[in-house]
Amino acid sequence: MDQIECVSSDGVHVQATITGEGRPMILLPGGIDYEGTGWNKVVPLLARRGYAVVRFVRRFYRPELGDPFQWKMADEARDVAAVAQALGDRVNLVGHSSGGVLTLECLLADPARYGAAVVFEAPIAYAGPLGGEQLASARQALGAGQPAKAMITFFRDVVGMPLLPSWLSARGLAAYPQFRARIPGQLADLAAIDAVGDHRDGYRTIAHPILGIMGTKSPAHLGERMQAMLAVLPNAESWSVKGGHAAQQRRPNEFADRISQFLRR
Repeated sequence: MDQIECVSSDGVHVQATITGEGRPMILLPGGIDYEGTGWNKVVPLLARRGYAVVRFVRRFYRPELGDPFQWKMADEARDVAAVAQALGDRVNLVGHSSGGVLTLECLLADPARYGAAVVFEAPIAYAGPLGGEQLASARQALGAGQPAKAMITFFRDVVGMPLLPSWLSARGLAAYPQFRARIPGQLADLAAIDAVGDHRDGYRTIAHPILGIMGTKSPAHLGERMQAMLAVLPNAESWSVKGGHAAQQRRPNEFADRISQFLRR
């Protein structure tokens, strides 16, 4: 596995790993899957299909950079642009969840730098804030030293997971130091989506080919948000896959096939 290092336009250093050889593809994972390990089954399959899959830790999930609430999506887009420039090619993007929102912002900020894009259930804030009052409640719990409670609120009231899976996931994350340290980043990521707001007027100007992926078993609001996004993109198509918001983990071959077929066009 190769590595590259680069510096963003505001001086933040970025270190990325590259799996495979071929046309570069930057994978922007969602949320607290900060290293993109949720795509570990898909990445080697894409590499075998002739892609160099590039991953790096997004700013929100780098505690060493300080308060994650200081960052916006535009700051993360600077990091993606720096990595793309270091790769020296028109780079394809694959964004999952909040990484999908970041993908759209990258296409708007530097359209000439990127080729096609794949967006898997980007939770765009199209009809009011995504976090809103729930984000405020989660931040209050975090400030009170209750990171697990903050994540229960996030999973249950924002993502839309049932209470028991929300409780189990939140407790599991809070139990491991490397994840507990990044819970503030998850909430900052959500705040950044709210700050972007309804950006569909901008999305209408994106001419890049985009594949929108939706899971058949995901919370309903994610499909609604994706449909709102797809309705305004001038060069987009959709793919419905059996499964939920982490369907790539159970169907890696389907994801690798569909993504590579789309990007080959």
